[in-house]
Amino acid sequence: MKYANFKELTTERLVLRRLMPSDAENFYKFASDETVCKYMLWNTHKTISDTITSIDKSIKSYEKGGYYRFGIALKDSNILIGIIQLLAFDEIKSTCSFAYMIAKESWGMGYGTEALKAVINFAFSCMDIEIIEADHFSVNAASGAVMRKCGMTYIETVKSKYEKNGIIFDADRYVIQKN
Repeated sequence: MKYANFKELTTERLVLRRLMPSDAENFYKFASDETVCKYMLWNTHKTISDTITSIDKSIKSYEKGGYYRFGIALKDSNILIGIIQLLAFDEIKSTCSFAYMIAKESWGMGYGTEALKAVINFAFSCMDIEIIEADHFSVNAASGAVMRKCGMTYIETVKSKYEKNGIIFDADRYVIQKN
């Protein structure tokens, strides 16, 4: 599998770019929001220091290469409204997965779909990725809707896949193949 150089992606309304220290305040707003993080596998950021540490780790990882965590920023203002990341690469199968989160005040505007389409295109056109697989907590129907809008196909529901805060969740799995 070939790892591509990280590159900024642009869509009609968004710029998907490297995270920067100046993003800390906006990142913290959504990463500390219990509603936004409810179905994420990690817990909310408790302090802005948690967010700064996360951004610093990303900045170091960009320099190493093979790291694809994009800040989702509005094209007209450069304000960070979310993050999306390619991850879980399997070099033998030429597969990967992704995760994303969008600030609550930006829900329902199509930003998640727009960002995911750009990242899927990047993975298929700039890397040797053949299949992208992902899942979401089954109770988070909006995430499944984003995946379907991006051309992903529902495969199955995996029972009791995730545990968060003592609650067990099923996960809906989706896939999309290159071409």
